[in-house]
Amino acid sequence: MNVSLPVLRSANLTRIFWHVLFYTVVCYGFHRYLFKYSHGAFAKEGYQQTPLIWQAGKFVLVAVMMGLIYLNSRFTARISTRLLLIYAFLAVVLIVNIGSIVLYQEVMTDELEYLIYATLLLPLAFVTRDDLQVLADEIDPILNVSQYIFIASNWIVIFNYFAFRIIPFHAYEGVLMRFGGLWDDPNTFAIFSVFLMGYAMLKKQYVLVTLHTINVLLTISLNGYLLLLAFGSYWLLNSSKNRILYVGLFSILLGFIAVLVFYNLDYAIQIYEAKQESIDQHSSIVNMAFYGIPLLQPIEFHETWFLSENVNYFPFSVPFTVAMIVIFIRFFLFRPRSMQRLLFIIFFITSLFLPFLYMFPVNFIALLFLVLYTKGVQF
Repeated sequence: MNVSLPVLRSANLTRIFWHVLFYTVVCYGFHRYLFKYSHGAFAKEGYQQTPLIWQAGKFVLVAVMMGLIYLNSRFTARISTRLLLIYAFLAVVLIVNIGSIVLYQEVMTDELEYLIYATLLLPLAFVTRDDLQVLADEIDPILNVSQYIFIASNWIVIFNYFAFRIIPFHAYEGVLMRFGGLWDDPNTFAIFSVFLMGYAMLKKQYVLVTLHTINVLLTISLNGYLLLLAFGSYWLLNSSKNRILYVGLFSILLGFIAVLVFYNLDYAIQIYEAKQESIDQHSSIVNMAFYGIPLLQPIEFHETWFLSENVNYFPFSVPFTVAMIVIFIRFFLFRPRSMQRLLFIIFFITSLFLPFLYMFPVNFIALLFLVLYTKGVQF
């Protein structure tokens, strides 16, 4: 059964909507640096907490653009079983969060954020595959333009620092300089830089690969560095041609990094000490209690999303976590390289240390790619 809403009915319009949506979510976080809006848990001189209108604005913009896409789509009653299972778990997350609000009068807004995006993407489950293929056809120019925007944004911040001594939010002159582009968020910036590095590698744009690598290094994000190593391993393990050459070059690169760290050991120790507090926050599990059923305590937050998930939604989280591990192994070792698989790998690794699903816009893009993947729209 197909249902059509012939309000706009134009493939060209759909292409435009997808372009606008992606560029909107990629550029939306730029207000942090431009307007000095803090998105962190601590204050810094010259910054203010992000106003509510800016916090809510991203949901409105995504909802509007997705609504236009839906109005220009054809629908079917068919839905992927895999996608149905994912949304069944998200339904558990929603129910537990509502219960926590009612019982404990505490709202974990970060948990609700990715649920909102998942809800906005749910109608995609019923859009015909042919209509969704439009995005698969357009993802190449979208990601190509996005990477230029992304690289330029970080070099603007770097220029402002050296020319005008404008210091980014997460940087402290003389202690630790970190650059997170106009997003002003080194961890999220590193995640997306590694993702775009995968696109540049697929297109053999090696100059851009180098620029993405430099951007990751300048974030001083330990998770970003881990993602770099994981990306190199993923690329080599899934390379059918010149594998020995790639392994040799990767080994030389690792050796060069090791020598560089050794000869700059004092600086490496300084970086570690400067990030000691952050490392402790990510590794601490104080006050995190496991129970056999949800809602025996309010929803808990931890820097490691997988830990929070299993604390808050146990035992429903167990099959979900096992499935994530199995999919990670399959994608990392046994499936051809693709942008969607790469983003899932990045999501899995990051969620071992950071709350990936709380980090906009990578959370929205990851959920979008996941829905499309289960629909058979793959790239």
